[in-house]
Amino acid sequence: MGVAHELAPRESGLFLQALEQSAFRNAQASFHQYRVQDSLAAERLLAKSFEMAAHLGWGSWTISPVRQASCEVEVRNSPFAAGFGQSSIPVCSPIKGVLKAMMFVAYGASVEVREVTCAAQGGPICRFTLAGLGTSDP
Repeated sequence: MGVAHELAPRESGLFLQALEQSAFRNAQASFHQYRVQDSLAAERLLAKSFEMAAHLGWGSWTISPVRQASCEVEVRNSPFAAGFGQSSIPVCSPIKGVLKAMMFVAYGASVEVREVTCAAQGGPICRFTLAGLGTSDP
């Protein structure tokens, strides 16, 4: 995350967007493999993936129940917020990309993910809203 500090603000934003896109593209294969290998339904895939995120050092993730095709994910101890340090903008773009990939594999839906609060901005947690979730299990 320190790379972003070496860049001008515009380039730093592009760097964070690139991290999100890379995480989205590369995480899909892993989630697909988990799903197929273990014959996981969407909810179990999410639970297993959230457990794995904690195991990999990506923080402790919790998800609210899906209501009206949306939900929230909270991340405690985001390594991206900690690695970036204080910021005026949310910086956990790799988590956004992974959440998009996870929901795409779990629900077959392209979701909109927004980081609405970030620990790098001084809060205790990072909070993401996810909109556009389907209710079917592909």
